[in-house]
Amino acid sequence: MPQWRFEHEVLKRSLATLSTYDTATWRQTPESFEAIEFNLLIEDMTEALEHLYRTCEKLEHHAAKHVLQAPALAPLKRSGT
Repeated sequence: MPQWRFEHEVLKRSLATLSTYDTATWRQTPESFEAIEFNLLIEDMTEALEHLYRTCEKLEHHAAKHVLQAPALAPLKRSGT
């Protein structure tokens, strides 16, 4: 697994954890603005993470097409046999 895929999974789990916080109680307080902003932040982060994932996939696919193959080496000749 490429390193970026592992890091993507870690970020995805972190976002899932953040999104489980109960913001309903925040909405009933004078600081409701923070609760709404928190949810919007999670949505923005999730969208950015998915965009990053797609970009990394494209780069990985593109890089695989352009890997240089080493030329085949001729067999070594043994001297004196």
